[in-house]
Amino acid sequence: MSREWYPWFPHRFWTSERVAMMDDAAVALYKFLLDHEWENGPFSSDERVLRAICSRFKSFETSWPQVLPCFKKSRHGKYFNDRMERERELEREAAHARAERSKNSWTKRRDAAESKPDARAEHVQTTRTPCRERVESSQPATDGRTDGRTDGPTYRPTYGGAGGPAPDAPPTAPRARKRGAAFEWQSVLSELPDLDTPGVRTACGDFCDARRSKHGAWTPQGMRIAIRRFVDLGPEALARAFEQATEAPWKTIYAPNALEHRNGHGAKRNGQSTETLLERRKREGMEQMIEWQKNIAEAK
Repeated sequence: MSREWYPWFPHRFWTSERVAMMDDAAVALYKFLLDHEWENGPFSSDERVLRAICSRFKSFETSWPQVLPCFKKSRHGKYFNDRMERERELEREAAHARAERSKNSWTKRRDAAESKPDARAEHVQTTRTPCRERVESSQPATDGRTDGRTDGPTYRPTYGGAGGPAPDAPPTAPRARKRGAAFEWQSVLSELPDLDTPGVRTACGDFCDARRSKHGAWTPQGMRIAIRRFVDLGPEALARAFEQATEAPWKTIYAPNALEHRNGHGAKRNGQSTETLLERRKREGMEQMIEWQKNIAEAK
């Protein structure tokens, strides 16, 4: 079952050549079919079923030929979008990883409870607040009794407030921090061939070693989410991000636009206006769309 939301990349969508060649009605139809595919999976290529799905679009006859190149037909005769299915597979892997972590955590707690059946009793005994600790004494004592009895248990007060240890008890050793097991980050990096370069591998290896010694091991899903932001930025930006995170040291890597907000830089630097990466990409996308529209008008 898919989540109620899916990753959306506005820059990649609006600067796409196929989207630039569509009219407004075709763009709305394309977005509607992407949402429909995420909710229901690949849709039928049967013309009657397709018209029923898109019945709200009055201009379906002219819009569908513009949208059709964005979808492929499977061997089962259904239309699907490549990028949408890749995002669905990533979400399925993330859900499986979350389930495995939950299962492993529950297994560890169960094994710990089975290995120490009296652990709960010991915990209750040490956390309660008894006024007196009952101990069996081998020495007969009357303890101020008036009935003349000399056998039976005696009582002595405890130390340390709420049932704490005696003053001569040995100190407990500090608990060692769990660093986590290392994973094959090379296999995660190889999932994005455009970013898998020697420079990125060197910087990523240094960062993973530094992070494990400082904060604990990086998880595969955390690495996938972090490096996916650099698909449009390229391997050089990813290598620089790894180097900056290693020197900081940080728990993860940041894209250039996110790094500006993290470092507290404003809109101006050294008296000069500096646009963010998102603003620059929006401006370039609008300029490219205007140029395409001019070319289309000239061709007509």
